[in-house]
Amino acid sequence: MLTYVVNWDEFAEELGKGIKIDNVNIDTSGVESILTTYFPEIIDLLKDIRDELYKMRTKYENYNQKIKGFYNRTINKEKNIIEWIPEKHTFLTDVSFSHSNIEGIDDYFNLSVEKDNVELIFQQIYLKDSLQHKHFNKFFPVPAGMKIKLTHFNPSLTEKCVWYDLEYLEHK
Repeated sequence: MLTYVVNWDEFAEELGKGIKIDNVNIDTSGVESILTTYFPEIIDLLKDIRDELYKMRTKYENYNQKIKGFYNRTINKEKNIIEWIPEKHTFLTDVSFSHSNIEGIDDYFNLSVEKDNVELIFQQIYLKDSLQHKHFNKFFPVPAGMKIKLTHFNPSLTEKCVWYDLEYLEHK
């Protein structure tokens, strides 16, 4: 897991707390000046990351994180459709999916949003042997009243259970 140091003063202070090697205290007071002098690009990058994180956090301040789960049983149907229409403006952030039959390797799904036209987000995502998770690096906006559609294709007509979880941010 990546972690970024945003406040170098606090970082240096924490490093200096109780660190002893053979009863010798380590002076970390010059770390920030060394980085500033010899590695200014790192300082600039960390400041940019901090600024972007702040923008992201404040952009979605008026949203609650939610998860909507769906379950479907494919009983001799080649195509199963799950639809959901959010009542409030949302941003799709992730989708997770799984199924109960390991042998259903031909199964795949599409994820789309629809109102006047269809916008395909995922196309032909094949199901694997275990739970899968797709994260949106750029959250996908879905206005209130727009239909989110999961289309599950089961060409083998094998009976199975399928589960989908949509993770999203919903406007408060």
